[in-house]
Amino acid sequence: CWGLASAGEVGQGSTEALGDNVGEMGDRLPAVNLGASRTAVEIAVGGEHVCARLDNGSVKCWGLASAGEVGQGSTEALGDNVGEMGDRLPAVNLGASRTAVEIAVGGEHVCARLDNGSVKCWGLASA
Repeated sequence: CWGLASAGEVGQGSTEALGDNVGEMGDRLPAVNLGASRTAVEIAVGGEHVCARLDNGSVKCWGLASAGEVGQGSTEALGDNVGEMGDRLPAVNLGASRTAVEIAVGGEHVCARLDNGSVKCWGLASA
């Protein structure tokens, strides 16, 4: 990920923008650490947050959390400080033995379609 990182949305444990200086892209652009042996099969980007559906069906979100959009029961941003990504970034609790088959992200909310056909959403709920 690259671009604005004021809330950690590029997932590098920093609020420094990436891609705005010569030499930051290509092989020098680090991959987002989603955890040991984990890979993303889908990503979705909101206003200032990002979610990834991983190869094991879990969902991890990082960036701005002012309305709970990272799904951790907190309004603290994730990914903006060292040590918050990778295995330290918790997966969203989708319920016992539930996995996501699809994710969709809006400005300040996220929805996941689960393996049992149900849909769960979190984040801003105002009309």
